[in-house]
Amino acid sequence: MKILFLGSGSVRSNFTYRIMALGRALRARGHDVAVIAPKADKYNDFKPETITQLDGVRVLQPFQFATKRLEINLLPYMIGAIRMVLREKPDLVYIYKPTPISIVGLVAKLRGTRVVLDMDDLGSEVMKIEGHPVHQRLLVQLSEHLAARHANRIVAASTYLYNRYRKHFSDKPVCLLPNGVDSDWFDKPVTLSPERKRVVFMGSLNRRNIIEPLFDVLPKLVRDHPDLKVLVMGDGQCRDYFVQKVQDLRLSEHVEFTGWLALEDAFERLQSGDIGYNYMPDELTVRAASNMKIPQYMARGVVPLVSNMGDLPKAVHNGRAGYIAEPGDLQSLETTLQLALTDSTRAKKAAHAREYSRETFGWDNLAARFDDWVQGKGPRDAKRVFVVASDQPGDFGGAPIRNYQLVKELAHAVDTDVELFCTTSNDPDEATKTLEQALPVKAHVARKQAPRLQTTLRALLIDHMQPFMTEYRRSGLGDMVRARAEDALPDAIQIEQLDAYYALRPHLKWLQDKGVKIVLDAHNVELEAFKGAVRTFPFAKRMVGHWLTPAYRDLEQEAVTTADTVLACSLTDAAYFKQMRGDNEVHLIPNGVDCTHFSPVSKRDAVPNLLFIGGTGYPANSDALDFYMREIHPLVKIRVHNAKVLAIGANHQWTVEHGFHQDHSLVPLGFVDDIKPQLDEAVIGICPIREGSGTRLKVLTYMAAGLGVVSTSKGSEGIHYTDGQELTI
Repeated sequence: MKILFLGSGSVRSNFTYRIMALGRALRARGHDVAVIAPKADKYNDFKPETITQLDGVRVLQPFQFATKRLEINLLPYMIGAIRMVLREKPDLVYIYKPTPISIVGLVAKLRGTRVVLDMDDLGSEVMKIEGHPVHQRLLVQLSEHLAARHANRIVAASTYLYNRYRKHFSDKPVCLLPNGVDSDWFDKPVTLSPERKRVVFMGSLNRRNIIEPLFDVLPKLVRDHPDLKVLVMGDGQCRDYFVQKVQDLRLSEHVEFTGWLALEDAFERLQSGDIGYNYMPDELTVRAASNMKIPQYMARGVVPLVSNMGDLPKAVHNGRAGYIAEPGDLQSLETTLQLALTDSTRAKKAAHAREYSRETFGWDNLAARFDDWVQGKGPRDAKRVFVVASDQPGDFGGAPIRNYQLVKELAHAVDTDVELFCTTSNDPDEATKTLEQALPVKAHVARKQAPRLQTTLRALLIDHMQPFMTEYRRSGLGDMVRARAEDALPDAIQIEQLDAYYALRPHLKWLQDKGVKIVLDAHNVELEAFKGAVRTFPFAKRMVGHWLTPAYRDLEQEAVTTADTVLACSLTDAAYFKQMRGDNEVHLIPNGVDCTHFSPVSKRDAVPNLLFIGGTGYPANSDALDFYMREIHPLVKIRVHNAKVLAIGANHQWTVEHGFHQDHSLVPLGFVDDIKPQLDEAVIGICPIREGSGTRLKVLTYMAAGLGVVSTSKGSEGIHYTDGQELTI
């Protein structure tokens, strides 16, 4: 593929490093790569530099006047660049940092050529902060708008920009591609710093609020560490200010200013074990940027210190490859620097930083990601979806079955990457292995916390919440989702039921502020299910249930109104949620059944077995089976004396507690690995449910297996049927 890059800076400048690095890596993958860039600009002090080729990348330089007056340079350069774009006839035009001299690449669309826009910061906002003339900033702002509107695809260097462009240009493919580092930085051996206590900074000195905090805390650091050195590699309009400040603080012997260095020279000055200063202010332009220094630092074994904002924590592997301080907090900065300077594990962090930088930010890997994305070869443009379920999905029980099948089918959807989060009472490692073998997803499993008297009382008296829901939160399920989201932000999180919502609740604002869409999969109207369960409780427990009902109602209303979208299992539930929300962001996703696994068999010689499916730990199921065995089954046995009830989900203990242990017509089977043998043995499936909401998977399973179905009207809610045909009420 022939790729033509358009940059806004001379080819040896840091302003063009990103496209030159990506271009070199793409050329190594077999593409024909060329770059259109100026001969002279502020980055080479307006001294014309004719270059036709750089590291295998062809360089095209339109005619321009070598003057510092932008307006005089602009017109002839743009005319020449347009001619080159049309003459080259590329397969792909890549516009980096849209300015008047780079957006001329849009003319390629006249020939039907695809155009990619690369945004690695908000250039016009940066210019505003740095005090550029208003007319220049407005020209860049207009260029950014036109390029985003007319480009076919958009590359975003930061999570902030990725979410921004996904939101405003939902019809365009958007790729997250951070700044990276050349393989040369890894290939050469690193040098261990002889000055173990050294802080280095590499970059422009155009903004005081970036590096000034370092000099504000430096006097205290020097008192504690007299051998501390600071190396500042860079230049800019604030350099003289900082030189004077260091002199005023009488710290000149501790601080070295080198001015601008060629990248190769800066490369040599970085030594393994140094602390790379990258403490940034909490500003929009910082959140929008992908900091290039961090992977470069790490490639040389320098351990970065970053602010806790934007993509910076993720860039240092959430602290495993660096240090993190709170932005705008000098005390936090000083404390973190003290920790870094005395950290006995800094050498290990330096080694991890190099490896993490190679895997995550190496331009070879980034170019492969871009190549696959732009050619549609891989899942690079896939939407990332987290599914959060309170309990481990599986093949028994209504909620686990629904969750299992939804995750399974969602994972097979085109351009979707799915990760599953849940809890288990068993070994989390074994549960993870089981799920990942059965489902083509990445699974994250937390261990359920055993209930304790202290947490139970707190849940009831302080939180006004059901104790089991508090246990899901204590399992760390929500924290696990948050930690993963910080490393790989999802496009959407699908929350299965209210208990999973409660576990994730402390992190929802952070997730939604990051642009993550929240989908609540409401298996029931939980308030109605809870009220029904309360009615079956003994007196003391029923009083507790009434005490919890108002808080439970409020929690469900909060969950339904907080979510961006709600999924309902039945039309009745959907109508209820729509009324609660006041909008149409409620969608019917009914329960289903695996008709390939459950299919009818001949029942010609079958004995009169009735089948009940449902874990009796769920109050509605327990009530249903108890009701049937007391009120209905004695009448059935009068006419069919050998009728038996096969009860999957009921165990011997339940029959003892409910007084059925001497009734041999009830066969408690507990939990079984596969319910199909029992379906084949039965002729009637019963659903004597009297409480709850949603739709019952047991009814659909009976139907798929060819059983006659007898149900209460509540048990068949949400299923389209004609009484006497598909089932009998």
